[in-house]
Amino acid sequence: MRIGMSLMDPLRFLPPDTTPMSTTETRPCPPSRPRTLTALFVLGALGAPLPAAADPGGTTELVSISTLGVQGNGLSGFGFAAQRTSLSGNGRVIAFLSDADNLVAGDTNGFRDVFVRDLDLDTTTRVSVSSSGLQADDDLLDCDISYDGRYVTMTTRASTLVPGDTNGQRDVFFHDRVLGTTTLISVGLNGAPGNNGSESGRVSADGRYIAFWSGASNIIPVDLNSLGDIFLYDRFFDTVTLVTVSTDGTQANDNCAFPDISPDGRYVVFASRADNLRSGDTNGSYDIFVRDLLLGVTLGAGPPLTAPVWQGDSIRPSVSADGSQVVFESAAENVVTPDGNGTSDVFLWTVATGAIQRLSEDGAGTVGDDQSRRAEISADGHYASFESRADNLLASDTNFTTDVFVADLVLGGLTVASLTHAGLPGNFLSTDGSISEDGSFVAFTSPATNMVPGDVNGQYDVFVRMCAAPAPVRYCSTSVNSIGCMPAIIWFGVPSATSATAFFRLEAVFTRNQQSGILIYSTTGPANVPFGLGTLCLAPNIVRTPVQNSGGSPLSVADCTGRFTYPFNFHIASGIDPALVAGATVWAQYWSRDPGFAPPNNTSLTDAVRFVIGP
Repeated sequence: MRIGMSLMDPLRFLPPDTTPMSTTETRPCPPSRPRTLTALFVLGALGAPLPAAADPGGTTELVSISTLGVQGNGLSGFGFAAQRTSLSGNGRVIAFLSDADNLVAGDTNGFRDVFVRDLDLDTTTRVSVSSSGLQADDDLLDCDISYDGRYVTMTTRASTLVPGDTNGQRDVFFHDRVLGTTTLISVGLNGAPGNNGSESGRVSADGRYIAFWSGASNIIPVDLNSLGDIFLYDRFFDTVTLVTVSTDGTQANDNCAFPDISPDGRYVVFASRADNLRSGDTNGSYDIFVRDLLLGVTLGAGPPLTAPVWQGDSIRPSVSADGSQVVFESAAENVVTPDGNGTSDVFLWTVATGAIQRLSEDGAGTVGDDQSRRAEISADGHYASFESRADNLLASDTNFTTDVFVADLVLGGLTVASLTHAGLPGNFLSTDGSISEDGSFVAFTSPATNMVPGDVNGQYDVFVRMCAAPAPVRYCSTSVNSIGCMPAIIWFGVPSATSATAFFRLEAVFTRNQQSGILIYSTTGPANVPFGLGTLCLAPNIVRTPVQNSGGSPLSVADCTGRFTYPFNFHIASGIDPALVAGATVWAQYWSRDPGFAPPNNTSLTDAVRFVIGP
């Protein structure tokens, strides 16, 4: 029974234990065996052929909707921006551009805005507003979001987001979703507006560092090249560093673009036409570089000095958390040979060895027969997403349009991420893949009408596919019980919406013996509320499971041999709670009796666990 929290209910909560003593992690979108996303809305098809067999390995969710579930009445995740969707590292929150004016109340500016969708709380908010709530008076052009979804960077010519923005140029802004503040990042010396455009803000995991491109010459005291450069802003110390320099500090002598930043802010990657950032760069094209800001070293991707230079632009790099791997796209035909498709491909650069591997090829090494681009690497370096028009990368790719793929950089292989709720190809193109830190979630944009049931708005929409449930995570705090033990919650197996026999159970350990207890959970969110002598870690409404006995030593002995066990996949399969579906987030905790404390504090609570129900 789903209940509101009642502090007068004598069995309102039983002790939760949170110690991941035996956690099974499910890796996302394993390319050796295509996994996909499940959708929530479908209308008629546009005539694209579908394979006979579906892939039920994931779930797909429509993102570009209001908090009330209303579909956007304008284009979402669509435009000419460098980045139109951005998925947080934890896969919980996504920022996206949208022309829709019905995603939030009061959207009357008539311009494209940046919205944030919290996939756990099912809320949509607009972040392209000033600290006082003023709407932008121009289109938003780009966005990026931090690991936990708190911070968002965005690009716009709007003059209303901060006071005194009078330069009429594209600027980079920073929005704190917790404080509700918006600040200007691309500021010139002494607080003056930048004297040229700035864009492509990329934020570190903790929001401290923002890498961005700017054509302004007044961002730093001495900008010698009068070209587009990449800068790094440190919010803690209010300092700006020029990133696009060689190891000896020489400024790039040609344009630089397409920045990306590692989660800790140590590494910034970019593309540049400069020929003075590394030796032997004579191709006159954009090449890929990584700057180690801690060691002050700049390295470039390219062939050995004795080999022919790459004949074509390499752009849009994305860097792993440790800076060791970079994915990028290149139009050069001689990065890896044989090539010969006459269009761009996606590559992996292992920085330490200089090795280059082509990702946009089939299992036999045959290059894709059409364009591949917009690669993004997961922070752990295990996966990379990219979009491709090629239809020869996988035999199951039969929709003859652009799809979003995921490459397994460790085990090898590809899988399609832009699939419908039924595991089938979309009936129209999918673009702009964005991947979570561990590859569990992939966001993408598509006008396809069969991604989720009931998609009737006829617009480009933003979707997220959960390729597999991420590993459960402990949170909140536990408290010492009356005999000095610390009850804890642990789990075993993988949560699944489709298999009651799949192994996933939640247990409380180190609890008092021979006491009553229950598992409690919420699909609303977490909390941190004092309760008795412990902490209630779940937000209302809270669901109670059946009462159990902890067992353990005989009642005549008071010890911590008690243990509670609850088969949660069986609970899901029973259908008793319709909220427990694939993709749903659950927060769980155990409550139990503790007769060693005087009433009303004669209870005990474990810490809590957050998990996502997999397919």
